[in-house]
Amino acid sequence: MLGSGERVMTTIAEVRADHYLIKLPVTLSDSTHGQMTHFELVTVRIRDERGSEGSGYTFTVGANGAAVHATVQRDLAPRLVGERADLIEALWKKMWWALHYGGRGGTAAMAISAVDIALWDLKGRSLGSAAVDSAGR
Repeated sequence: MLGSGERVMTTIAEVRADHYLIKLPVTLSDSTHGQMTHFELVTVRIRDERGSEGSGYTFTVGANGAAVHATVQRDLAPRLVGERADLIEALWKKMWWALHYGGRGGTAAMAISAVDIALWDLKGRSLGSAAVDSAGR
């Protein structure tokens, strides 16, 4: 039985990833990485069946952003749609095992992290609106 402030999470209806190139105002450089002209920002938006949305992100410094974006879109999104959005730890494990043979760090970890942040944001927003709703505001 649910308490007055509790709310059952719904299932994931959509996982969307976007990839942005953010030009730096000045070119950065060092002896190892060479010249860095931009950051790559990958955002993830997860929408549940009620239309609530959570967002997360990760970034790279000029390389691999497209790979992170593709990993979310191609490998993670299809595995998440239809799953219960509140089972975050189980979803993390599902993502980990889906990607682990391709590498356990780098692109895989960054893609999982952005999705994980979006799931926690969705949960927080859902609980926040439930608390507001139960208070009659």
